[in-house]
Amino acid sequence: MERIIFQSQGAEAEVGVSLPVAAHDSSQRQVFSYHDLNQDHNEIRLLRILESVPVLSNGTPPQSTLVCCEIFHANLNEAASYNTLSYTWGPPSAPQISILLNGNQFLVRENLWMALKRLKSVDAGMIIWIDAICINQESIQERNSQVPMMTQIYKQADQVLAWLGPSYEDSTLAFQVVQDLGQPDVAQDWAVQQLKSRTAQLQALSRLFQREYWMRMWVLQELTVAKSIMLYCGDDSISGDALVRVQELLVRIRNSGMTYNDLLQAMDNDVFGMDVVGDEGLLKIQEWNASASKQDLSFCECLMLHADRSATDPRDLIYGLANIANEKSKYHVSVDYALSVRELYISFAKTEIQTSKTLFILTRARPIQNQYALPSWVPDWSTIKSNHVFLNDARQPQHYFKASGDSQPEVSFDSTGEHLTMKVVVLGCINVLGVQTGMASDRDLKQCLLGFAGWWSLIKSHDSSQHESFARTILLRKPEMIHNANGLLDILGMFGDYLAESHPDEPADETLLEYWQRFVSASMNRRVGLMGRSYDRKIKDLDRDKQVVRSWRRIFAGYCWDRRFFLGSDGRMGLAPSDAREEDLLCVPFGCPCPMILRKVGTQYVVVGEAYVDGLMYGEAINLADRGELKVEELMLF
Repeated sequence: MERIIFQSQGAEAEVGVSLPVAAHDSSQRQVFSYHDLNQDHNEIRLLRILESVPVLSNGTPPQSTLVCCEIFHANLNEAASYNTLSYTWGPPSAPQISILLNGNQFLVRENLWMALKRLKSVDAGMIIWIDAICINQESIQERNSQVPMMTQIYKQADQVLAWLGPSYEDSTLAFQVVQDLGQPDVAQDWAVQQLKSRTAQLQALSRLFQREYWMRMWVLQELTVAKSIMLYCGDDSISGDALVRVQELLVRIRNSGMTYNDLLQAMDNDVFGMDVVGDEGLLKIQEWNASASKQDLSFCECLMLHADRSATDPRDLIYGLANIANEKSKYHVSVDYALSVRELYISFAKTEIQTSKTLFILTRARPIQNQYALPSWVPDWSTIKSNHVFLNDARQPQHYFKASGDSQPEVSFDSTGEHLTMKVVVLGCINVLGVQTGMASDRDLKQCLLGFAGWWSLIKSHDSSQHESFARTILLRKPEMIHNANGLLDILGMFGDYLAESHPDEPADETLLEYWQRFVSASMNRRVGLMGRSYDRKIKDLDRDKQVVRSWRRIFAGYCWDRRFFLGSDGRMGLAPSDAREEDLLCVPFGCPCPMILRKVGTQYVVVGEAYVDGLMYGEAINLADRGELKVEELMLF
């Protein structure tokens, strides 16, 4: 094949033949072949999108057109004007479609093909960088050298073009809402009136932010460094600035009392949908970037913040953060696609433990979700789901539990690097396990209530302090829900009333009913005091207060999802992973922020998961061990 030089670009094209200017005969296609980049000169490839070419088959009239592009080399430091594409690759099983690249056949996945067709209609002749085409994906060496350059590539681009995929049922409506409300200086009251009782518009926005695109790990890097962003979905387009303005507006509305309830009512009380509108999408990415730049986050904390994101290659859950997190971390993660997923995850966990001087990463290990035969102490980042609430939320480091106080890990690794020996304070074992909730999801309220009832039945004491301990446990002692002891008992009463209404044939629990009546009485008195008049409201209507329901759904149901209540051998209450068993060991590893549950296998142990143990979340176990009241042992994990 002939090697072409495009003088107009001052850069060398790939190996190929001259570009077609007439109909293309599909029977004579040649497969495209890459020409090596000069890494010493900081070379990249750029793509020019051309007019489509009619396709001939066996001499018949054209039945379709091929997307046609030309590709050339350029020095990144001297590259002329170009854009970059941000998009979802899709699964490896996705259909592949042929395009013409320098006159030769090149296969791309369907979503990229649709993006190329859309961008051609925007600007035939557009110069753009696209990872799947501009990086030779078959060359590990090239991927290792080009992926670390991606931050600079996206940062230098004139514009990042975000392809959300083809249009869907109400995407045009969602984009129109953004166009209308995304203008500068839109008044909040006016926006509320525009959206009030318009269920379709709000739900369209919610679905827009639930698109798979927003959960890509690479989106963080691609959009946080962008000078300018344009979003495309089918034939529709909006600016990134307009989208952020609309999200900021809706967040203000969501947090402004009655106007929030007005909008919530317009969404048929879809709390999850309303939260998604404000909490996901471009605003979430920009807010994370702003907050992360002010914090001294470890690489692992950055990963924990975004562990629910997705990537076609599981290694990219780490490599996709490398260019961002390496700037903040005490250690550097090098991109190396020669490592398997298993090798990378083990290496990362070991480096994190040795460098950070904490066993924080251990709290993310759940062997039941392990699909790469990892040691039980190594998290499988590809299986962590967004609906799992961890005890320590990386978004709120000020509220971290510190079960091991200020201690540091006392650990060692064997010669293989796969066995971890650590020093722990032994708390005892799980003595009694509560029922599994049977929740189908973190929003399955009916099953969650049944789980609550089963757990409450284990509390035989009539001592209110035990009831407060139970309330702290089921809420994981989260400060946003717990202000004082009376508040704890109010919460129990609220749960009891929910239970009585959803299961009217079951006898009501007298203790819970008493707590509920106290809550109602206090609520009535507050309303009388605030309003200067009596406020008659039926008890059964009180639990429909939108803010109460919202707190219920987001907090209690989320905490119960994938967990079980337990009583330890010393009588302490706690929450354990759903796959915990009676006789599993409870311990606090030195340097670990949360108690851990381990299971003995022979002479060694495997990790079951993190646990909440009421009364032992802030260094108490270490103090008890120092006084000789609890044992300290060395345990080996595999």
